Amino acid sequence: SKVPPGEPTAAVSSSSTDAILKLSARGSSSSKSALQMAKKKKKAPVASNKIQVKMLKYVEGTGSIGDVVMVTPAFFNNKLRPTGSAEKISDEAVAAERKEKDDKRRQVLDAA
Repeated sequence: SKVPPGEPTAAVSSSSTDAILKLSARGSSSSKSALQMAKKKKKAPVASNKIQVKMLKYVEGTGSIGDVVMVTPAFFNNKLRPTGSAEKISDEAVAAERKEKDDKRRQVLDAA
């Protein structure tokens, strides 16, 4: 039950084989193959629309007290802000808090 080369198989109809052959014949003059012509172009990644917040309360699935997490503005406005569970925080504020924690740790280690 071997199929000779160039003959369509049961899984490929003759019309689709003809279309591929025509595309590949045309492709000899251009540099693209039939597969490359059939592939869809990838879209550019969409910019993230999340904001950075600091958790003031524990919220299951989001974070614990003191965690800095990224959430959508809608989630922040609809759930976190009305319940007082989080506040917006800037990158500079996060860096300042980390510096304060590091300074306190160094003081404790130096005193020991």
